[in-house]
Amino acid sequence: MDKQSEKQEKTIQESMAPASADNEHVAISLLEDHEDKKGPAVESFTINPVDQNTAKNPYRETTVTLPHLVKKVPQRDLLPRPYRSFNQVICLTYTSAIFCLFSGLLANRWAWRAKLQNGKGLYTLAKKWARYAVYLSYASFVMGVIIIVSVTLSEVLNPDRDRQ
Repeated sequence: MDKQSEKQEKTIQESMAPASADNEHVAISLLEDHEDKKGPAVESFTINPVDQNTAKNPYRETTVTLPHLVKKVPQRDLLPRPYRSFNQVICLTYTSAIFCLFSGLLANRWAWRAKLQNGKGLYTLAKKWARYAVYLSYASFVMGVIIIVSVTLSEVLNPDRDRQ
């Protein structure tokens, strides 16, 4: 390990340019350095065996990320059409919980899961959970309206049933 870290430090020190050098000189010196070594200045990116996918955790490789290698995807690309951020979806799920409590809270759980997956960089899972949360919120609104209308109609049409 010491040889590898010394090699990386040496590579970093060799490739660093002085602050007063202009960009053209830096580019030329880096190209010359690359031609002299006959290979890449930094070793290729490989995943340690400890961090490889397992049956227990199939997404382990995607959660071990380096900040400069993470591809940022805009939130509006991960959410269904009218929504632009995960916070809007979470607000939708809270209002759907007012109409139908159980399905609204389940949708809220899925929306928070989507936001968490987005933070980890698992964009496919974030898109899936956000879509499920929005669809269940819509269903929660419909179920809530049906329940409210049916209870109201039963009270209006049969007002004497409870008084007997």
